Amino acid sequence: MISRSRFCSYSLSIAESKEKSDEEVEEADEPEVAEEEEEFDEEDIEAICDFCDELIQPNTMRERKQIMEDNSDAFIVVPGGIGTFEEFFEILTLKQLCRHNKPIAVYNINGYYDELNMVLIEAMKKNFIREDCSDLYEITDDLEKVFAYVENTESKIHTVKELKDG
Repeated sequence: MISRSRFCSYSLSIAESKEKSDEEVEEADEPEVAEEEEEFDEEDIEAICDFCDELIQPNTMRERKQIMEDNSDAFIVVPGGIGTFEEFFEILTLKQLCRHNKPIAVYNINGYYDELNMVLIEAMKKNFIREDCSDLYEITDDLEKVFAYVENTESKIHTVKELKDG
């Protein structure tokens, strides 16, 4: 069974963010201007949050990441900001260092992670990251594939030497 506390933690931040943005819109004197950027439907992310069975509210980011690392059986990365990138790279690095062997799925809603994927591929081409590191995670825009990956994937066991120079 997959630990779902990370997803619920994300669900809470979506709800808080939505409440805050709704209040800001009501208080604004100027009419709302439509943005050209592609928006993410909350249903895309909420579909993952419906998968939750536990809610954990840690006091600090450090505590949150430790709880996530200790209690999760898999990780699903959804579109987010700097904190999401930092968490992704931390769990990816820990997997590269063989500290865990849990599936890492990147849910690429509306192509949000296309450029990040290109950066990782380019780093592999330039030999900054070993190509075997691409086995450490899965990027997909298909929600069913995300769940199939985290529930059914038996990750190839690597050694640190296979994944990192040194």
